[in-house]
Amino acid sequence: MMDARGRRTLMMDANMKSLSALIIAVIVLVVLVFFTFMYTVRYDQVAVLTTFGAASEQSVKLEPGLYRKWPPPIQRVYAYPKQLQILEDRKVELQTKDNYAIILSTYVTWRIEDPLAFNRALKTIEAAEDKLSPLLRDLNSVVSGYAFDQMVNSDPSKVLLPEIEQKATARFQQLLAQQSQPWGIAVEHVGIRRLILPEATTDKVFERMRTTRQRMAQKARSEGDAEATDIRSSADEARDKILAFAESRAQAIRARG
Repeated sequence: MMDARGRRTLMMDANMKSLSALIIAVIVLVVLVFFTFMYTVRYDQVAVLTTFGAASEQSVKLEPGLYRKWPPPIQRVYAYPKQLQILEDRKVELQTKDNYAIILSTYVTWRIEDPLAFNRALKTIEAAEDKLSPLLRDLNSVVSGYAFDQMVNSDPSKVLLPEIEQKATARFQQLLAQQSQPWGIAVEHVGIRRLILPEATTDKVFERMRTTRQRMAQKARSEGDAEATDIRSSADEARDKILAFAESRAQAIRARG
């Protein structure tokens, strides 16, 4: 049988375990209450606190720190990044101004300029990308206004990709300004990430290169033939002059003899 000391030891162990479990439960409860009634904003974020789905100027938190809130569904926190966002469009095939087929992949860099307007119009980054993607595809018309040689050329001075990207950026900003409800988005740059030549275009380019080389070769041969003819004509003229001079000297010598 267990003596009195052993029973006291078991009771103390049981009490300690119960106390430890109670302390852990209290800590968990405090943490849950903390996250239910408080929220943090990181240095690289801005936050919008909505009350029953609505937000105001006072609910926008631009500075990092710890803030109070009511638990859902009363209030909800939307945290947005301050960094630039990059949205890449899928590859599309289009025609250049001179009817060359190219495969193009474009991208847009953007940021949240007005968190309150962004929250009211779009709510999330995913929703913003869904809205921006069609606008990005509409910019293919800008690229279609340029010839193939202005995008792919061995002479860097003839490549107009920076100009194309500048026009595409201006066009994108114009499309954003035309929205009935402000999105709170600022577009920084629209660029061409990748330009691919389909097989048909590659064959067409090679054929044009062969034609160009043949034309250059023919021009060189024509210029060479013209130059050779000119040289022969000059040589014949010089020969005739020399022969005429020699004949006149021979006649003069014969006359003196």
